Amino acid sequence: MNLSSIAHEHLPLRKVLMHRPGVELQRVNEHTLRYFNFAAVPDIDGYMLEFDALAEAIGTMGTEVVLLGEVLKDDHEAQAYIANRANMVFTRDLAIVSPKGAVLAGMAIDGRKGEPEMVGRVCGRLGVPVLGRLEPDGMLEGGGVTFFRGDTVIVGKCKRTNSAGLDHFASLMWQAGLKRMVTIPCPPWDFHIDGFLVFIDHDLAIVDPKGMQIGPAVIKNLETGEQREQMMMDFLNDEDVEMIHVTESDGWAAVNFVMTGPRQIVGYEWAENVMNEVAKRGGTAIGVRGNELRKGNGGPHCMTCPLERVRIRN
Repeated sequence: MNLSSIAHEHLPLRKVLMHRPGVELQRVNEHTLRYFNFAAVPDIDGYMLEFDALAEAIGTMGTEVVLLGEVLKDDHEAQAYIANRANMVFTRDLAIVSPKGAVLAGMAIDGRKGEPEMVGRVCGRLGVPVLGRLEPDGMLEGGGVTFFRGDTVIVGKCKRTNSAGLDHFASLMWQAGLKRMVTIPCPPWDFHIDGFLVFIDHDLAIVDPKGMQIGPAVIKNLETGEQREQMMMDFLNDEDVEMIHVTESDGWAAVNFVMTGPRQIVGYEWAENVMNEVAKRGGTAIGVRGNELRKGNGGPHCMTCPLERVRIRN
């Protein structure tokens, strides 16, 4: 698998890892909601219909959906493990694929610890090298990470990260050839930065300004170790990134779109304002139902782990 373009977040998404849940959803009940971090017990049939519609929408955008369960279907140990892990659907959190291989994340909640190793097994089947592992000491999840223009990685500092995770990840990103790491303080109401910042082109992002203004970001040169501080909105302005702003009226997870190509996005159908703004800028947006999916406290971006991106040929 060609990983050379994976750090260019705006490039077309050729392959993405998703997980179609199965019996593990039966583990979610009123007594286990906190353990699995679900907001409510989902209707399983409705959940599956919505997941299938999401995967289909991503496929119609030209991205190949690789299903984790299919890759590991003959791995009986993995299947037995997954059968007890209701959060495996949120594959974004479990790994960050870099130009030099996958970094297996460090999970914060007890109901998810160990899940990244399942993605490690997938990587072994797909020929993706594993650059490093953050568990057991490091905490940092993939939903809190995004790449930017090939040389920069942006990371959210939140209640699901710790110093060990951030430091180890910075070292791994330097090994992967990245030049800068931008660390943003996250608001207490967001688990990850994909709740308030998602790039959908090299010069266009969906943002929730409230989440960007908690405090200054730390911009670190990974080669020299030099650091400076700057508010994230100012950083994006300096980088000539236009921002589509969302507010509470846009609905829950209105930022949490997955980009399949420049200005080609899939998200929850109630975020109509975002989709209209993308259309005005020459893009295409697909909205899917998420009444049951949202009960897992995640959006379409959370359910997609990018595996491969490709450069556009003129």
